[in-house]
Amino acid sequence: MRDDRQSFFEQLREVALVTPSDIVDEWTAIARRSEPWRSMPLDDLVGELPAVLTALFREEPWSEHQNPNLLELRARSHGSFRRRQGIAAPALTEESVMLTAALRAVLEFLGASESTSHDVVALIERDLGLVTRSANAGYFDGPSSPRL
Repeated sequence: MRDDRQSFFEQLREVALVTPSDIVDEWTAIARRSEPWRSMPLDDLVGELPAVLTALFREEPWSEHQNPNLLELRARSHGSFRRRQGIAAPALTEESVMLTAALRAVLEFLGASESTSHDVVALIERDLGLVTRSANAGYFDGPSSPRL
């Protein structure tokens, strides 16, 4: 009997490309449901998340003048931004959870199955973990006092 199921990578070819702006838009919709995100102006809400996502999806060309780990640098900068805003440290973890949920939601909206969206997130789990760790490092290395 022939197996007509598509492989994981064949399934991905049928999903439209996800862009950082797609993820930011969905993340914003999710974040607006709770505090401290609900009442923030949009530019404060998204912070440096678009730059983090651009690095995550490697949409910026690398040059020899950049640190090779642009994702880590962008995430640290985002964490430092959150500290300057006075956001409580646990909110960074919440932000990461919402980021994963936004990615999965966008993938599924674009036609990926729930299983495929889960697999995609699993493939980039290491990078998503780096974003969380680096944002926290940037937060705690920042110059101003956070609200705890």
